[in-house]
Amino acid sequence: GAPTELSRELQLSASQLQRWHDAEAPFLAYLRASNASLGEHRNRLIEAIFAEQVDRTVIDAEQAKIAELQNEQQRLLIDQLLQEREILEPQQRARLAQVLTQQSFGADSIEQLHRK
Repeated sequence: GAPTELSRELQLSASQLQRWHDAEAPFLAYLRASNASLGEHRNRLIEAIFAEQVDRTVIDAEQAKIAELQNEQQRLLIDQLLQEREILEPQQRARLAQVLTQQSFGADSIEQLHRK
């Protein structure tokens, strides 16, 4: 894959860049699908909240599904960061940690950081 703003900032070597892209491709694909699913469940939740007849069972089910998806995203994000950690040298790890602490820690911001 082509270098990104982040990979250039981390000064990845060619072999690191290849490993980085190999690790992030399935992660980003999952993240896109997961974000789409989260959006669908949020829309269903909003529809259920503002429906003519409120069904608390539907609201609770959508809320539970959203929480489940968010927890799964968080787990996979941590797994991804651990994989990236193994690719990086100590000074690169420190720089990535610095970049991440300066950003919001949501799935959208992580995906955007990897895409730039």
